[in-house]
Order: sequence, then structure tokens, then C-alpha cells
Amino acid sequence: MIHDPGYRWSATYTTDDGQYEVTDTEIDECPVSFITPKASEIVQILNRTRHAKENSGAGLFGHDLSKWPAWAVDAVVVIEQERIKAENARFEAEREQ
Repeated sequence: MIHDPGYRWSATYTTDDGQYEVTDTEIDECPVSFITPKASEIVQILNRTRHAKENSGAGLFGHDLSKWPAWAVDAVVVIEQERIKAENARFEAEREQ
């Protein structure tokens, strides 16, 4: 990718009344460039794990986070933070309608 110093991307939430920016997501390159095959695999594993836990109560690495690999704990934290940001943008957009 060619770096364009004037380019800015941020995640947005769209409603019938317009687009609303998700806070703290602005970057100066295409976000797809950050998605490595390993990152995609981790997100897929943790999404399957979340669905399994919601439906069965079973966790991939058990209930004790001290027994989880550090990469899994870090990934869960980041995914949840981003989910909350997107939800907050959605709530803000719907509130302003």
C-alpha cells in the first residue's frame, strides 16, 4: 500500500440520518492492512468460543483466566473494547434520530 499522509479512515455507524464515527478508531491507512491471517484466525476461534459458551456454558480454556494463554486474554479484551465502541456509536446514532 502506498502511504498517503492525507488519508484518514475511521469506523462509522450508519443510520437513515447519516453516519456517526466510532471513537478512537481513526488511522492513516486502510484497516484491512492490519488484518493478518493469524489475527483473523484468533478472532474466528474466539467468536466460536463465545458462541459455545453462550449455548453450553463451557469455555475453551476453562473459567479461570489465569489458566488461559496470554494471547487469548489479550484478544478477548481488545475484541470486547471494540464491540463496546461500536455499540456506543450505535446508541449515539439512534439517540440523535
